[in-house]
Amino acid sequence: FIDTDKEGEKVQWRGELDQDDNTLAPTQPPENELYQASWPNYPLPANRHQSFNEQGRPPAHLEYQTARAALEGQFPDEDRRWRKLLDYYFNCIRDCDTHLDRILNELDALKLTDKTIVVFTADHGELGGSHQMHGKGASVYKEQIHVPMIISHPAYPGNKKCQALTCHLDIAPTLVGLTGLPEEKQHQALGNRKGVNFSGLL
Repeated sequence: FIDTDKEGEKVQWRGELDQDDNTLAPTQPPENELYQASWPNYPLPANRHQSFNEQGRPPAHLEYQTARAALEGQFPDEDRRWRKLLDYYFNCIRDCDTHLDRILNELDALKLTDKTIVVFTADHGELGGSHQMHGKGASVYKEQIHVPMIISHPAYPGNKKCQALTCHLDIAPTLVGLTGLPEEKQHQALGNRKGVNFSGLL
């Protein structure tokens, strides 16, 4: 968890733990150049101050954020905190991209690119201030559930976008489907797992 307190401030993090404290200690971003970047021109979510008491909003949203506060400390609804959280999140993405680039370059160097199926996805998004929430859980907002699913397959030309609705249950059937195994072998590999093979969308 990222510590959004200013230097010397003890709102989110008191700076100490005791035996009865269940709080996880938040931390500052890594001290390297990649994590020093900030994105002041990137707009904060327009709905970041949305009230938890808004009509029709499930009580679970506030309950979830209250539970997070018990775990990682209070997170006041302040723009500077949302900004620091998003800066950290964007830099985490950049860090991930750096390592992905290393893998792809190594595949090229080993002349394996044309023999490799590359799949890039994520388990969840980050609310990042949208609807006055952060993290993930207790909601089905787009910021949380809309994640990348990028597949590079040597047999397909690529550069195709698809708007089909899929879910993570579909990943295993799709990966098995991409192997080209006979139907019987695919069924053996998957057993009774749920999900749909969406490799045909490629």
